[in-house]
Amino acid sequence: MKALLIAALFAVAGLAHAELTCYNLNDNTNIATWTVGQPRDAFDNLDGDENLTCFAQGKELAYIQQHFSGLRMRTLPSVRDVQYPQRSPTYVYWDGDDALFIVENL
Repeated sequence: MKALLIAALFAVAGLAHAELTCYNLNDNTNIATWTVGQPRDAFDNLDGDENLTCFAQGKELAYIQQHFSGLRMRTLPSVRDVQYPQRSPTYVYWDGDDALFIVENL
């Protein structure tokens, strides 16, 4: 069920570009997005009650993998990229404490 919800969030968000995107699954809202080089202040409004799930690909995924170790990463089945149909990007997501750790330490 959660995988289906995550896939639906991808379809709605249209994550064709690389970025870190975080959602509050309590109310299915997009909390913020972040790209490498951007300040992390987009996440300053977190109050700790969120049920976070964060997705990344591209440069943001590489940044997280290089700067944070020991996180439980999960991958989603490849989503066909409409702009570049010859490639199917791999999306990685984190939830719970791992997602919170990422946004607090960007």
